[in-house]
Amino acid sequence: MREGDQQFFFFKFYHMSPALFDKLLGFVAADLTQQHFIREPLEPGERLAITLSYLASGLDICNVALAYRVGIETARRSIHVTCRAIWARLKDHFMKQTSGQGHVDPCYFPLQGSQSRNFSADAADARTLFSAYFCSSAGEVPWQWHQPGVSKQGALKRLEEQRLHPFC
Repeated sequence: MREGDQQFFFFKFYHMSPALFDKLLGFVAADLTQQHFIREPLEPGERLAITLSYLASGLDICNVALAYRVGIETARRSIHVTCRAIWARLKDHFMKQTSGQGHVDPCYFPLQGSQSRNFSADAADARTLFSAYFCSSAGEVPWQWHQPGVSKQGALKRLEEQRLHPFC
């Protein structure tokens, strides 16, 4: 699958070129090599191929195991070990190292100070319009005013402040 017209299928199957596959294999081959005790272990290239096809295809491990004619537990273990090896070898190359100086933890600033909203102005207008409808006699339901912290007087007051009370 590496030469000629087959390179298209190689790329489609593994989402990388054969040259990049070989380069990645060079990084992780030492971590994927196992000693031969009772059964012959999978070669590092086979382990990497199983893992990349699993990650690229989104198939279940069972389907990948059937495609490579290995056991489900063998495929699962190969994928786990290979992912750990890829992370261990490549994290320093691709992940930014944080330093104490100038590092800001993004979860420690107030959301209100960032002026971010979770909805657009159109969504806010729609919410306001529907709140006017649900406060009207046509749109209200008997149980809505029995919720904790909800009062009809408070809702009508907010609608009057927004000048939407005539719709009620």
